[in-house]
Amino acid sequence: MKMFRRITVWSLCFIFLWSLQFIFNPVTVFGVGPEYVLCGVAALAMVENGKFAAIYGLVFGLMCDFCGSFFFGEKAILFMFAGWVIGNLCLKDVRINFVSALLFTAVPLTMGEMFSFICYAFREKIDFSFLLYIYLPKLALTVPVALLVWFGFRGLDKLMLKKEGVSGSW
Repeated sequence: MKMFRRITVWSLCFIFLWSLQFIFNPVTVFGVGPEYVLCGVAALAMVENGKFAAIYGLVFGLMCDFCGSFFFGEKAILFMFAGWVIGNLCLKDVRINFVSALLFTAVPLTMGEMFSFICYAFREKIDFSFLLYIYLPKLALTVPVALLVWFGFRGLDKLMLKKEGVSGSW
């Protein structure tokens, strides 16, 4: 029952983040919005484990790819890999705090956008305005969202642990 509750809560959180990214999208600059789902994958990897975050990254990455991406499967692979790596890093030596939340969101975002840029450069003429009009606004919008999502997921995790009678998670 405990795991069912956790899966239900995290699934509802990810459905909310996905709908913010693709349906509502309240904040945009040059038509570019933040990567809410990537923020969720990074935050989930920090409060749960890498496998759990990788599964959510794969499922919701595929949902993001269905809504439109340069290559189908690009976000699914990126989110799955990011969730697995971040979760394993958090188990080893990395302290979990807001700085790590920012870095664990900014690095996969940069990797994904640069991969898209390189693949796009093979098909079209190279235009570095991509960095100015797509990457920088997306990074500037995603970093504050990463903090909000991390604090939200951390609070939900503490509430669920309190309800389960477990103490000392952090």
